[in-house]
Amino acid sequence: MSRETSDQLKQANAIWAIRNKPAYPAADVDETSKNLLLYNEHTRGAFNSVSQPDNDKVKSEWAMKKGYAIHAKGLTDTLTAKALTPVAAKANAIDVYNTGVAAYRCGLCTCNAKQRRRFGERCYR
Repeated sequence: MSRETSDQLKQANAIWAIRNKPAYPAADVDETSKNLLLYNEHTRGAFNSVSQPDNDKVKSEWAMKKGYAIHAKGLTDTLTAKALTPVAAKANAIDVYNTGVAAYRCGLCTCNAKQRRRFGERCYR
């Protein structure tokens, strides 16, 4: 979850920049990054997590670290939704963003038959 959330946060930031949206939510991005870092911190945790995984202290430490990841995921989902919210809706328009986080993609973006009927010649097969 942490890696996917980190990638999604990068994508949300890229989309925010590409769309040149006002009011960049720096505090929310910082909070999300902090939670991801706290989850990924390897020096924090119970000393006996390997030898006694069922120990109450070990479970308590894991619950706290897990909470950081879950909180970061929720914040990232919210940031992504805000980044993708249209500033002004345009009739018959589709926005396509290649943030290039997972893999480089190059090529034609296609539309299915229903989309072609709606958007006409701007969609190619």
